[in-house]
Amino acid sequence: REQARQGLATAGFTLQMGAFRSRANAENLARSLDARAASLRLGPPRIEESADGFYRVHVGRFATRLLADEARRTLGDPQARVVSLGGP
Repeated sequence: REQARQGLATAGFTLQMGAFRSRANAENLARSLDARAASLRLGPPRIEESADGFYRVHVGRFATRLLADEARRTLGDPQARVVSLGGP
């Protein structure tokens, strides 16, 4: 369980904090989340560009949807969504 909280899971789930057409907006959100994510030991926010042209801001990696949902509640951000990282 602790491994998933520290971002060591390679597949599973993450928290999507926002999606933007502008990379600058995604970077602004990532910067604003950095200290809070670190204090919760979720690791640094990541910006991922998708094929549809959006820059998505993700925080944490979790082995299960349940762990991701716990982190979402702890983070307290109503905009956060649990999303799948794909995987096997």
